[in-house]
Amino acid sequence: MGSALVGAVLGAAVQEVLTTELRLAAAIAVVLCVTVIGLFAALLATLESRRQADIEVSESNQALLWTVRKEAVELGDRFQQASIAIAAEVRDLSKRFGLHVEQLLLEEVNAMDSLDDDKTAQLMLSAQQELFVLDLISEEGHWPDGAMQADHSKDFFETLVQKVRGAPPSFTYKRIVQVSDPLRSLRNAKTTGFIRHCHAMLDLRKRKGHRVTLRVARRRFPFKFMLMDRTKLVIQLQEYSDVDESLRIWGEILISDPSSELIKIFLNIWAELDDDQHTRTVRIGELPPLAQDDPA
Repeated sequence: MGSALVGAVLGAAVQEVLTTELRLAAAIAVVLCVTVIGLFAALLATLESRRQADIEVSESNQALLWTVRKEAVELGDRFQQASIAIAAEVRDLSKRFGLHVEQLLLEEVNAMDSLDDDKTAQLMLSAQQELFVLDLISEEGHWPDGAMQADHSKDFFETLVQKVRGAPPSFTYKRIVQVSDPLRSLRNAKTTGFIRHCHAMLDLRKRKGHRVTLRVARRRFPFKFMLMDRTKLVIQLQEYSDVDESLRIWGEILISDPSSELIKIFLNIWAELDDDQHTRTVRIGELPPLAQDDPA
């Protein structure tokens, strides 16, 4: 599943590269960085297959179990070798083009005890001039980040709101949420933390004016991303939940791009959605109400 989503991201990103004047090396950087995540996904799937084999194979089939384990280990070794080789290429590209690339998986985030350990959160909170978030919710109204621990997500949103409130007047915070029907806006949103933050954003807009915006756009891209000061980028990949087949966060790719060559691709995606005739600003009446014991 992770590899399929990586392919979807590559398709969207590379198509955008081909319509710009960016160097081919920037496209290669995208491919290499995202492929590292794909390899990790394949390795995790292999290990899960091994675990299932341990459960299902009876004692009379120990020979088969040994074979499955041996093949899983060998495949894992091959993936590890490939990951090392690709990581070396990424480091080489990072040196030549000034990119710094890291990855963060959902299971790592959910194991964190402090917001200080969350690399994505800290990267977003480090924004000094502007923060753009291309978000999405499913047709049923589920937010992919809802798979995170609720307390962790709440702590981050509260810290982000405090940052925006105390930021200089020139600081810009904009969020575009991809939805199946922009006319329906966010009325069918189901995730409490997401709804709470949307209310907080509209409250911030009263204080900050056009520097804070919350908009909805037609769903086009199977991923979300965060842009900070046009030099730092987080690409979030999703997977289908085992429970209800809704999208949930799978992992994130964190990229620092001081030259902004790679980030230009995602700025073009942002601008295209922001300027789309169907994209519209969210109003308070288009949000589900907050629970009485859940102030914005």
